Amino acid sequence: MSQGIPTALEGSKQMSLREHWVSLLYRAATGTRKTRTLLTPIGLTIFAAFTAAFVLAALLADRLLGLPGFLPEGARLPVAISVLTVGAAITLWSALHFLRVEGTPVPFNPPPKVVQSGPYRYSRNPMVTGVFVLLFGLGFAFNSVSLVLLFTPLYVLAHVWELKRIEEPELERRLGEEYIEYRSRTPMFLPGLGRGSKLGHRGETDSLVNEKGASPARWLLRIFSILVLLALVIVLIAIAGLFVYEPSPAEGFGFSPAGKSIRLSDGRTLAYLETGDPNGRPLFQGMLEAWE
Repeated sequence: MSQGIPTALEGSKQMSLREHWVSLLYRAATGTRKTRTLLTPIGLTIFAAFTAAFVLAALLADRLLGLPGFLPEGARLPVAISVLTVGAAITLWSALHFLRVEGTPVPFNPPPKVVQSGPYRYSRNPMVTGVFVLLFGLGFAFNSVSLVLLFTPLYVLAHVWELKRIEEPELERRLGEEYIEYRSRTPMFLPGLGRGSKLGHRGETDSLVNEKGASPARWLLRIFSILVLLALVIVLIAIAGLFVYEPSPAEGFGFSPAGKSIRLSDGRTLAYLETGDPNGRPLFQGMLEAWE
C-alpha cells in the first residue's frame, strides 16, 4: 500500500505540470493585446528553432552514417519543388484565414473564435500539416533519407503529443462547446482519415481514427514503426555497400572508404587514393595512364 502512494503522487505532479503549461498558454491567449503581441515573435522563434533542430539533426545523421540519397539527381529538384510548393500553399492559405479574424498562427496570440473557413473546414490543423509537407520537401531537396523516413515522422509525433496534451485542452477551456463540437466532426490533420460527424464526441475521443477505432497516436505510431524499419534497412544496405562495392573503370564513377574522386571536363569521374600512386609517379599522371 505504501508503495502505491509515491506513484500516485508522481502522477499528480506530472499532471499538474501539464496543467501548468495549459494554464500558461490560456493566460497568454486571453491576456492583453500588448502582451500577446510581445509574445508572438517569441513563439515564432521557438517554433522555428524546434523545426530547424530536426532538419539539422537529420542532415548530421546522413553525414555521420554516410547515407546515400534515395532520389536520382535529375529527379531531386523537380520532386522537391513540387512538394515544397504544395506545403507552402497549404501553410499560407491556412495563415491567411487566421489573419482574417485578427489572429496569428502562434498559440500565444490565436484567433478569438474557432476558424472554420478555408482549409479549416477539412482539418483542425492544416497549417502544421503544411509544415509537415514542407519538411518532406526539404528532405527531397537535400536528398536526405533520414529527414524523410525518420526525423519528419518524429516531428509529426511530437506535434501530435503537444496538440493533444497542451493546445487542445487550452482551446476547449477557452472556446468551450464551439470547439468541442468542431473537434468532434473535423479530423486532426488529413481529411478523409476519420469518421467525422458519424463518430460524435465522447470525452477524449478524437475524430482522427482508423476503421478499427485506434487512437491517432497509436495509428501514427504504427506508420512510424514501419518507417523506422525501412530506414534501418536502408542504413544497413548503405553501410554494407561501403565495404562490398568496388567501382570499376567501366562504370565511370564510384566511391571507396579510403578514397576520393574527381570529375573531369568530359564528364568522367576518377577515383584515387589519398596516399597517391604507389609507383612514385605524380598522382594525376598515374591516374590518367591507368585509364588510357
